Amino acid sequence: MRVLVLLTDFGTRDPYASLMRAAARRIKPDIVIEDLTHGIPRYCITCGAYVLYTSYEWFPEDSIYVSVVDPGVGSSRRGILVKVKERYFIGPDNGILWPVIEENLEDSEAFALDEEKVSPWEVSSTFHGRDVFAPAAARIARGEDPSSFAYRIELGSLRTLSLTYSRDIEGGKCFKVIYIDSFGDVVLSSRGEEAEKVLSTKRAKVFLEGREIGEAEATRTFSLVSRGEIALYVNSSGFLELSVNMGDFAEKFGVEIGDEICLKQ
Repeated sequence: MRVLVLLTDFGTRDPYASLMRAAARRIKPDIVIEDLTHGIPRYCITCGAYVLYTSYEWFPEDSIYVSVVDPGVGSSRRGILVKVKERYFIGPDNGILWPVIEENLEDSEAFALDEEKVSPWEVSSTFHGRDVFAPAAARIARGEDPSSFAYRIELGSLRTLSLTYSRDIEGGKCFKVIYIDSFGDVVLSSRGEEAEKVLSTKRAKVFLEGREIGEAEATRTFSLVSRGEIALYVNSSGFLELSVNMGDFAEKFGVEIGDEICLKQ
């Protein structure tokens, strides 16, 4: 049985996440639903893209993912469904799904959701998570073909979003902050060989928006530096990360999503 995995910026105060689950169960009462998170920072599409990209492979290979960080709901932006091998990804066409798609271009096919066909009830202009995306997922889960409620589109027409960015400066590199977790650890827009190369230096001066804020020790994990010191390492998802051991890096230095952090030898 396919698993429906939900990711949103709805939080837990309001009924929105529960109403998405209820909507899916109206169409397929026995659907299995997992909440990846409803704690994405409000409107942070990049944060949602990062969490989806670094999490999706941990679920069964035929899972269905609904990702709703959707500040453009009700506008001209499309709702899309993308099949990636045996997995389905559903959400707004605002880039949140793109990192997953980009890594699997040869195995992906895209559809635009037809709002008049996808939902058996009236679609609101402000809650497509309940009225469009959850119903689409439930219909896939009960075995329907996407062509019954969506039409094929070109992958090249989709909105893109990149989780990697860097620029060279004298003596170092600069990156963007793409995610901050609940511990205040800061994820940077670098992974793979580039991230490993950054770690090849034992220590790096850290600059936030051009202002030096401290020195980080390159290490395998934050616990290997002294309490209160800055650690620089590759996180469990393969991205470069900064933290304060037993502290909150983002709070201590006032870091926000989208800020530029530079590391110099």
